[in-house]
Amino acid sequence: MNHDMGSRVREFLGRECSVDPQRLDLDTGLDALGVDGADGWELIESFGKELEVDLSGFAAAKHFGPEASANLFFPFSALIRATLEGLGILRKQEPNEARGLTPITVRDLIEAAESKKWRL
Repeated sequence: MNHDMGSRVREFLGRECSVDPQRLDLDTGLDALGVDGADGWELIESFGKELEVDLSGFAAAKHFGPEASANLFFPFSALIRATLEGLGILRKQEPNEARGLTPITVRDLIEAAESKKWRL
């Protein structure tokens, strides 16, 4: 991976997500930065424009769920899931995995920026 491109992607994410770019490692997911729903699509659009990445293959629904506030039952379902996981009835899953979404990491963004094409 190109170090300069990695720095550019981290600086972009730092600015857009209000985080310290130096705290972002290659496996940091956008979900860990609180990026979801329409905000996720807006972030990827800005990323594509700024780093000149062809996003024609990007499918937002594959990576981002609805905004958290859009689902009134989410707090209850999350509580039930956590309880069942704690009792060993359900296997603990990462948030994106539980929702059937493919996470996007800093590594994915760097690879897209280097190739100038979305491939995930």
